Amino acid sequence: MTRRIGTALVALIALAMTAGIGLGPSAATEVKTFKGVAYLSGGVGEDERALLASATTDFPLKIVMALRSGDYLGDVRVIITNAAGQRVLDTVSEGPWLFARLSPGTYQVRGAYAGDVLQQTVRIGNNGQTVVMLQWPEER
Repeated sequence: MTRRIGTALVALIALAMTAGIGLGPSAATEVKTFKGVAYLSGGVGEDERALLASATTDFPLKIVMALRSGDYLGDVRVIITNAAGQRVLDTVSEGPWLFARLSPGTYQVRGAYAGDVLQQTVRIGNNGQTVVMLQWPEER
């Protein structure tokens, strides 16, 4: 009986690997921190976006980065400062979505891509998720 379970498990792992299904934690679900602020970034491909969407309900801020055409962007430098001007997050996104676990308050969100910097003021409340859309002009 144990041998059949072991064989079935090996077959399942082999099938998952050939299908491109990861069994371990994804880079997209790896929570990182900057000065105590937890964040996630990723969203390359529909599967990764679905995984992030299900794993990020407790992150009050979602930033979506794209060109005006709607094409998603990655490798965007994101800097978030609080009302006192202190940097609470400084990272380069690993995909078009970035989630941050911020305390309620007012923040400046800046994104830098291809030499253009976009900035928005955002208010994080006690409930729900605030979504910020950063859209750059078409690539030159």
